[in-house]
Amino acid sequence: MFSPRYTITAPILSAIAVIENARGQIDAAPILPQAQFALQKQSTVESVNSSTRIEGNPLTGSQVAEVLSHHRVDASRRAIVEVENYARAWEWVRARQSVREPVSTDDVLRLHALTVGELLSADKSGRFRSGPVWVVDSVAGVDEVRYTAPDADRVPALLAELLEWLNTPNPTHPLIRAGLAHAFLAAVHPFADGNGRVARLLTRLVLGRAGYGFRDSLVLEDFYADDRPAYYAAIDLGATSDVRARADATGWLTYFLRGVVASVARLAERVAALSAAGVPGAQIRVTADQAAVLSHAVREGGISLAEASVVLPTTPRRTTQRVLRSLVDAGLLHTSGAGRATRYHPGPN
Repeated sequence: MFSPRYTITAPILSAIAVIENARGQIDAAPILPQAQFALQKQSTVESVNSSTRIEGNPLTGSQVAEVLSHHRVDASRRAIVEVENYARAWEWVRARQSVREPVSTDDVLRLHALTVGELLSADKSGRFRSGPVWVVDSVAGVDEVRYTAPDADRVPALLAELLEWLNTPNPTHPLIRAGLAHAFLAAVHPFADGNGRVARLLTRLVLGRAGYGFRDSLVLEDFYADDRPAYYAAIDLGATSDVRARADATGWLTYFLRGVVASVARLAERVAALSAAGVPGAQIRVTADQAAVLSHAVREGGISLAEASVVLPTTPRRTTQRVLRSLVDAGLLHTSGAGRATRYHPGPN
């Protein structure tokens, strides 16, 4: 029987309180439908880019945006398929989270099939692995085994135990349940490849089903992709699945919730900007890109083109220039300086 060990610490309680408060604000904010659609589209690009980048995908954010807009990019077929697959799997999660039936083994297999379609052979796509798996690190040119997954014949039962725990009503907070699902699906390592991507997607599904969808616009994967060593260190609860099953998961949960806090804070800024600029009856309606730039400018007292490019990493530079100009034309920003020294400040001249 799956029985995770962890302690509800002060930092964990504090993180949950921050997330709950932001959740209420995000869910209640009035946003025009077209802005909501743009926000979801932007978050999909960022989630896909980050989650596949964790696994070594070389595409940039702007290239991912081009792929998902069905435009051609100069990249390998494998890199493109990884991106297309993850986007399809994320859309499946969006639809599945509103279905009331418990999360099943078939759901996990479906997530895997969507994630690795065309990347793995038919006998491995959407199927449990049939052999052993080791997670190996290369240190100073020498391969070292970091993790030994459970024997293949144990995988179905271990996954069934995890899902039974997830589906059985209990007082465990949904954020805790999602974090544990993430770590322990990775520990079961049920597939020949794609385990990390499926674990991150399952996390989304668990959160969405519990009412923590955050307008289907929360980008959790950026936190992991920005510091992969920290991600791998946090989720490493032991060298074997049996050790991980008995391990104290408090450290992982602290890390996981810190990532949710950071992701929710970023989303809250975007939603606040969209709500302020685009409530029903307002004269000014902004896109998700405009909202992201505007929220940064309001928070920092101004923004440059270079800073806007960091805020919109998936947007081409010329498009970012047009976003800034459109906000100036709308009277939401005004400029100072000229040329490369141009800076954009909140409000009209």
